[in-house]
Amino acid sequence: ALEELDAQQLDERAALLAHHWERADEPALASRWHARAAGRLGATDYVDSYAHWRRVDELLGAVESDAEMEALRGRAFVEQLKLAFRVGIQDEEAAALFGRGRDFLRACGDDRALAELLCAFAALKENMGDLVQYSELAEEAAASARRTGDPVLRAAITLDLVQARILRGSLAEAVAAADEGAALVGDDAELGADVFGWSPLVANLGVGSFALGLMGRVEEANERLEAALRFATDQAPLEIRSWIHLWRTEVELSRGNANEALRAGRRCVELAEGSGSPHCAVFGRCCLAEAHVAHQSWHEAADLMEEARALSREARAGADALVMSSWVLPAAYLGLGEIDRARVLADEAIEVCSAQRSRVYLCRALLARAAVSRNGAAADLARAKADLDAAERLADETGARPFLAAILEERARLATGAASERHLQEAHRLYVEMGATGHAERLAKVLGS
Repeated sequence: ALEELDAQQLDERAALLAHHWERADEPALASRWHARAAGRLGATDYVDSYAHWRRVDELLGAVESDAEMEALRGRAFVEQLKLAFRVGIQDEEAAALFGRGRDFLRACGDDRALAELLCAFAALKENMGDLVQYSELAEEAAASARRTGDPVLRAAITLDLVQARILRGSLAEAVAAADEGAALVGDDAELGADVFGWSPLVANLGVGSFALGLMGRVEEANERLEAALRFATDQAPLEIRSWIHLWRTEVELSRGNANEALRAGRRCVELAEGSGSPHCAVFGRCCLAEAHVAHQSWHEAADLMEEARALSREARAGADALVMSSWVLPAAYLGLGEIDRARVLADEAIEVCSAQRSRVYLCRALLARAAVSRNGAAADLARAKADLDAAERLADETGARPFLAAILEERARLATGAASERHLQEAHRLYVEMGATGHAERLAKVLGS
């Protein structure tokens, strides 16, 4: 009766109708309405949307399925895992859900849904901080998507593929994947937005700018990011808009523009807070903390990272962000003069980045420990030099040119006289070549003084 009397407001009434059909012992009808309620909530209420999809799974697991119900249950597996990294579910629950979903979709022969499931579980593993499995699953998801022959699905899957390659230090491969992902949807910012809730074009342009910035291709990174901002509308989910400002922060840091990085970082946090995603909230704090380090606002950087760590533990979300920004706390506490604490944190950063095989961020952690090692009563210059040598090898392997320049600056601090100046001149040359104008101007003042 409700369906007939209130036909114009069925989406708003979907949760009520789902409850009604459950009480009437009609699981198939109840499942359809739970799915409709979850779809309506979408990116506006992750927790309730997840609860509706879980109920679809529970209801359909207890009834005989036809083709329609199989498709709906397959979608429920996928949608639960898509939301899982945002709502922060237990590891065991996620693994069990993935296992059941994978077996079900393989039995149904649904490669498309399987690709989405793999990608969603990959993102969840990233969120939990298991970056090794994240990378493996992201590559498997991309391969599964290619088998479908669907270019839009491939474009949607690519965001996690690019991010996984960035995390393991395969920066050139990450840029190539981002280029391909963007090309698959042309200039259509709406195409594929229904797959994961964001525009594949905007996502691939944005994450591609991040990879380019890490390679020192700063002007290209900025152009790519400006394009992402043009295509992103005010109606885009707050989460993706927050990511864009995260990538903006990282690109500005590569350019050496601390003030612009702070502005972008603050906007990232603001949008993350409104998104309802704990993962996004952790990332936002880490992002802003990095900007505060560049601004030498040590207290603010330390406070934000401590907040991010606490939130990550509480919400079981954003562990990947803590790996990527693991160098920030040792840098902040060094700036505050708490050298013993900075040393312990630098060792922890190196340990976690090594365990996760994250070469770019291991490079940053080694740089952070080198800076700590040359300071204080227990200064260890030999260890600082060894860390810089290891960091340089990683920067060469990954193509992370901005870190090569940062390593030269750190070598200059260990050297004296003409040797120190040579290191600074070489760092300045690299910054100029990369278009990192803020860094180049900063060193030019030092060299001219």
